[in-house]
Amino acid sequence: MNYKDAVIRIECTGSDILPLDAMEEFQGGLKNRTHKDIEKIIKSIIKYGFSFPFFVWQNEGHNWVLDGHGRIAALSEMRQKGCNLPLFPVIYVEAKDEEEAKNKLLRLNSQYGEITLEGLKEFTFGLDIDFDELQLPSGTLSISENTENNENEIEYKSKIEVIIETENEEEAEELYNEFLERGLRCRLSTL
Repeated sequence: MNYKDAVIRIECTGSDILPLDAMEEFQGGLKNRTHKDIEKIIKSIIKYGFSFPFFVWQNEGHNWVLDGHGRIAALSEMRQKGCNLPLFPVIYVEAKDEEEAKNKLLRLNSQYGEITLEGLKEFTFGLDIDFDELQLPSGTLSISENTENNENEIEYKSKIEVIIETENEEEAEELYNEFLERGLRCRLSTL
């Protein structure tokens, strides 16, 4: 897709504005994103604008992004495909050192609560939402049309996660490949 004619609307404010190239990714390989994930972020930016500022920790002349790595990847792809990028709102987060900044990043990405089916139904009642665009934590959503009441029914299925500790990388890779062959969705993590 060509984004040359795409216009990124800035739909939020921050304490400062920075060009994308003035910001550096901080989290490394903490999260894995697929091309499909990045496409969802691009679609969201095009549809809703840039709606949330980057959270940035300034340290020794660097603007380390604590929140917004997916948006950085999406915006970089958009620029690569011809989109002109504006300056982006940022909010500065204080941290005394790298350890504190990493602790804050982990807390930012933690989920202190659970989305329930009833809560989701209540929150989204009457809204036109494409749930395929979203990736909500700990589960999947499916929507079916109830033709009797002319309403959509939302079904939320939580996922079950199994954690297996192995002695070495070879054993982990062997189990990972075995699970893939069985048709299971899985991922490798180093603790």
